[in-house]
Amino acid sequence: MTRPLISIITPVLNRVDLIGAALDSVYGAGGVPTDGTLSLLRSRPGIRLVEAPGSGIYDALNLGLQAARGDIVCQLNSDDLLSAGSLESVAEADARAATEADAVRGRASFFADDTGLEAQARTLTAEFPVPLRPADVALGAPAINALFIRRRLYDRVGYFDPRFRLAADREWLMRAFAARLRIHQIPAYVYRFRLHRGSLTIDPGRSASVAIRLEHLEICRRILSSPDTPATMRGLCRRWYAKEAALLLYLSGVGRYRASISRVLRETLAVSPRWPVELPREFLVFAARRLKRWTRLSLCRLESSDR
Repeated sequence: MTRPLISIITPVLNRVDLIGAALDSVYGAGGVPTDGTLSLLRSRPGIRLVEAPGSGIYDALNLGLQAARGDIVCQLNSDDLLSAGSLESVAEADARAATEADAVRGRASFFADDTGLEAQARTLTAEFPVPLRPADVALGAPAINALFIRRRLYDRVGYFDPRFRLAADREWLMRAFAARLRIHQIPAYVYRFRLHRGSLTIDPGRSASVAIRLEHLEICRRILSSPDTPATMRGLCRRWYAKEAALLLYLSGVGRYRASISRVLRETLAVSPRWPVELPREFLVFAARRLKRWTRLSLCRLESSDR
């Protein structure tokens, strides 16, 4: 059985306290860093270091994609871990059944290191979708790091668009689905997100970000402006736009978004004339998800207190 070569790309800046654990997980399974990260990377065998001072995360990922030699590419955040045996599971799945697939996708989980966030980590893990669908990219938690992607898909779809500083991964996934992305799902856990304050993936202490909402709206506008976008994806993007606009309305109402409510309404109605009809549904869906997460979190905390 021929095993594929897997390249693992990790953009990193000043993470000397966590990058070692990320690298150890591999062995077991933009600016210049100033805290010893580079020295640590150079000391590890099997690592090819590409330095790009002043680059953002997605610029760095694109450079890594250009330098990668593997048939399959994985993204490992500098504060996360690959699950034990994940590379073996992906290689076996690819050799066995994924020759026609563009990517192999496993399960992902959250973990916390005795920070009081363990219950929240278990709660968030339950929200990862299996299998991955376009609706999960737009409205859920796609966990792109759990995707081991064949290089040929990047040749077909292109690289990340660095103009999106926070949401380029979602924009890329929407492009990939528009290009008929084929995923081979496996049951194994392959990726572990570290839940901690300061995480760029999910910071439990950070309030809702206006910037990422605005990027999501721009992604929707871009997709809707393309004449090649399928009708089903157009409908999904209108719903996504309605959801993000509803959240911006809330942020504007509580003084955390400077744009006026009337401006948000005008721009949203121009994209989605049915938005006033869809708005109650989006608020109900949002409230239901919050209630479901709160219930899971309460049960996890109760379970922890009983131990």
